[in-house]
Amino acid sequence: MNSDVLVALIGSVTTVLVASGGWWFAWMLHRDSKARERQEKRIEKFQEEVIARIVHEQKANEWLAELTNGTARGVMLELRKRVEDEIGRRPQMTLREASEGKQANSR
Repeated sequence: MNSDVLVALIGSVTTVLVASGGWWFAWMLHRDSKARERQEKRIEKFQEEVIARIVHEQKANEWLAELTNGTARGVMLELRKRVEDEIGRRPQMTLREASEGKQANSR
């Protein structure tokens, strides 16, 4: 075989391998970024749901406070105490864990 043909063949094979590797790398990055976007959307959805539930709980506490001539905070504490007595303690999150969660979500 002529050395020019051999060099051209090696160059062609190298070009195909580099192009295939580049395509595979780009595909992996795209796939991972799409998965991350989906997870971020799920997290945002859950955050919105939690905020909505907190607002709902606050409004319910205000309404119950009006009915019982108490304070919204007092009603909330009494409801939580009753629920904890019946179901068990709800999970607690420290202030540090909450702030770490916010920092992780903002990245």
